[in-house]
Amino acid sequence: MSDQKSSSGPTTPDKTVQKDGVDAVDLVENAVPENSSRAPTLIRNLTPEERRKLEKSLMRKIDLRLLPMIIIMYILNFLDRNNIAAARLAGIEKDLKLTGSQFQVFSRPKKMTTQIC
Repeated sequence: MSDQKSSSGPTTPDKTVQKDGVDAVDLVENAVPENSSRAPTLIRNLTPEERRKLEKSLMRKIDLRLLPMIIIMYILNFLDRNNIAAARLAGIEKDLKLTGSQFQVFSRPKKMTTQIC
């Protein structure tokens, strides 16, 4: 007879359970069962039609808050880009005693923000 204990014993102090055919199973506190939703109760109990209405309302609110700022940023970006070109034509390089590469370094951050936006 072997001296091995049954591997389906009680929980050990480090919260690991030994099972037959499995090396170790970690216990997870506050685990959510697979069949339940992770959504809040308020949303989980909504009908699909009510959820669509709430999502549409949320999208409208987000659009009304973000789009004006994005449009203003785009317009200012366009104006700024044109001003840098006009300043170069007006002689900013001569006034600031810049060489061609120095002006490129000066205008590069503006080009980078254009690419990001």
